Amino acid sequence: MVTNATHYTIIVKGHLGQQWQAAFAEMTCAAQPNGTTVITGSLPDQAAVFGVLNLIERLGLILISMQSEEEQSHVE
Repeated sequence: MVTNATHYTIIVKGHLGQQWQAAFAEMTCAAQPNGTTVITGSLPDQAAVFGVLNLIERLGLILISMQSEEEQSHVE
């Protein structure tokens, strides 16, 4: 069986403190030297995507970009 997941790379302005990084659950947050944070990880569906975007808004972060790439994994 083939399942599809989507991997996202989200860039926001500023650096996130450790307490806010935990809010992004299973995604990885990496501060960049240029003053941005790159948030990466797989999200299962559109509802999860909107949840992350809502969290970015609630934290008052400025969204710079968001890219997605579909992943395929084989489950037996």
